[in-house]
Amino acid sequence: MVDSQTAQHLLECSTATKLLGAEVILTSVSPRIAQTLVQLGMDLGELKTCASLASGLEFTLQELNLRVVSSKPHKKD
Repeated sequence: MVDSQTAQHLLECSTATKLLGAEVILTSVSPRIAQTLVQLGMDLGELKTCASLASGLEFTLQELNLRVVSSKPHKKD
């Protein structure tokens, strides 16, 4: 459950993070929570949102021009 105080705190944390030179990526917000945030009139337009943690990590890696590689040696046939 999200109330207006929680949503406001989220926005304040996002602003503080930006002041430190970082970007907030909000992930895995359920449809119910998203609807509540809209009904509360919260403007999350400046936050980057991703449907899942995996898509948030993928976005972050792309933004940083990085990729994940395996550290295990490949098996030879």
